[in-house]
Amino acid sequence: MLDPDALIEPGRGLGGIALGCQVADILAVAEALRVVEIPGEGEEEGVTIHSFGSIRTWSVAGRVEQVGAFEGYRGRTASGIGIGSTIEEIRAAHGDVALLGAENMIVVPAVPGAGIETTEWAAPDQPDPTARVVQLFVHVVDD
Repeated sequence: MLDPDALIEPGRGLGGIALGCQVADILAVAEALRVVEIPGEGEEEGVTIHSFGSIRTWSVAGRVEQVGAFEGYRGRTASGIGIGSTIEEIRAAHGDVALLGAENMIVVPAVPGAGIETTEWAAPDQPDPTARVVQLFVHVVDD
């Protein structure tokens, strides 16, 4: 099931893990190296993060809501974007990028269902074209 060479599909999944699947199904075939529980507040459900090396999942009530690719993940998107790609390469493939709110985090408006963290930028509010992808996340696309 877990495959660090698998296609990265924004809004759908990566690493052989489909968004919306049950964590129990993943744990039946792979052992998590680390599990972090983040409790919810009030009526909000908590989030559980399972780390499988270069792949991590974020789940709510046992259902995968986000999957992340980290160092060692070799798969790429259909347009060739993956760990190590530059913001310049992302722009060439998909057009402009937008800040995501956290430092060194971007989204690509033309590609819903993905978030990207890069190496540091010279100016915190100006994505550096030479910055490289260090983490790539796919998540459920809100309607």
